[in-house]
Amino acid sequence: MARFGVLSGAVVSVFSLLGFLPSAFAVRYNQPMYRGYHLDWCRIFENQCGKPAADAFCALNRQGSATGWNFWAHPGFQTMTIGQNSICDPSSHVCDSFGYIDCQPVSQTFRSPMYRGYRLDWCRIFENECGAPAADAFCKLNGFNRNGGFQFEGHPGVRTMTIGQNSICSPTDHVCDSFSFITCVN
Repeated sequence: MARFGVLSGAVVSVFSLLGFLPSAFAVRYNQPMYRGYHLDWCRIFENQCGKPAADAFCALNRQGSATGWNFWAHPGFQTMTIGQNSICDPSSHVCDSFGYIDCQPVSQTFRSPMYRGYRLDWCRIFENECGAPAADAFCKLNGFNRNGGFQFEGHPGVRTMTIGQNSICSPTDHVCDSFSFITCVN
């Protein structure tokens, strides 16, 4: 098993603290619709606006929480609240909507997972915390709560990098191992 590893703790911490998924992995809904109407900015008429409405929309679409959204002020058409199915009519109210909502996937499988341009090493730090600890750190870095499964790949024949120390394992000098896949879940 490979024992040269690297972790980008700073990157993991930033994503964990900010609580968002990098947009490359988000599921984007442009001008989201609900029951034939554009989704209203508020979950309940004039209350729980922005993130609560976006989160409810993501949940309705069997996704994780909203990771990003765009406010669309006064688009000039009817909107519907997702929390009580109220219609906002722009002829008598100020109706706002979303330009887009990004939702975090509930799970994602990464085949031959990469980290900083290298195959992810089997161990989180050099020769330690192998398997699940490295997979969990990878999933957290990618905006998920934990790993939901993974498979060992021995000696992939390429350089690997640990996610705990950013150490590189070279197959010419060491036995480097990796993952054939990691499934990340929330």
